[in-house]
Amino acid sequence: MTSPDPLSPPTRVRYGVLAFACVLSMVTYLDRVSIGIVAGNIESEFGLTNSQMGVLFGAFVLAYSLFEVPSGWLGDVFGPKRTLIRIVLWWSFFTALTGLIRPFSVDLGPFVFTGFAALLVVRFLFGAGEAGAYPNISRSFHNWFPFGERGSAQGAVWMAGRFGGGITPLVVGSLIFFVQLPDGSIVEHWRHIFWILGGLGATWCAGFWWWFRDRPDQPSAGTMPSESSRKAPSPLWRPVGTSGRRPGSPTSAALASPSLMITHLPGTPPRLQRAAAHPTPTSPGAGC
Repeated sequence: MTSPDPLSPPTRVRYGVLAFACVLSMVTYLDRVSIGIVAGNIESEFGLTNSQMGVLFGAFVLAYSLFEVPSGWLGDVFGPKRTLIRIVLWWSFFTALTGLIRPFSVDLGPFVFTGFAALLVVRFLFGAGEAGAYPNISRSFHNWFPFGERGSAQGAVWMAGRFGGGITPLVVGSLIFFVQLPDGSIVEHWRHIFWILGGLGATWCAGFWWWFRDRPDQPSAGTMPSESSRKAPSPLWRPVGTSGRRPGSPTSAALASPSLMITHLPGTPPRLQRAAAHPTPTSPGAGC
């Protein structure tokens, strides 16, 4: 395969890449914030305390922080397409699984496995999956956007994510419905929301798999214009896997940006504290 001309102007295909990234950013916030909207339902059905709900929210943040760098490293090694599809399917599965868990208690001898423990495990694994979204979006922007446009593209993605989080109460609230039982009692149904959100992620994966390519020099797919295979978006563009050396380890990547890590660290404990103390839809920490 011939390498693209680094002096060729970028194509409009990059705007399709941006659209997919913005939609994914919205999906990440819809998925992560939705549990905060139905926190009251989970509390009452599982008999949880505010502190236990805070632990559920904290499990997501802990996994998110632990797997952020390794997930980005996977994108450097295998490319953003393969990595994003796998991790979006991963977290969509655990999003849907959240709606299937019901209160239970199983005596396993040394300990008792409960519905709360199952939610905790699912929430942790969900966070591990979502951790790879933004690092791999950045990896795809490196391949498709000129250096001078990457900041604007990243800004659009973050804006879409915050917009998705902002509309989550409206989306979730519109999907909740009530059923009156023969005895006159009212039952509030919320579990299907997680199934719908899980299906939304799977749908995104199908479209992304059909349309997207890691690099402009790869054969076109779907509606992607064929000229994209002949033009590179930036003089600084470099395809994944052609640098002549293997990507660094996740540890070395983390140590390479200590200033960024330090700037993000102070904001996490207060957010977890608010989530643990007031895990309600109106809480800034609800859903983390």
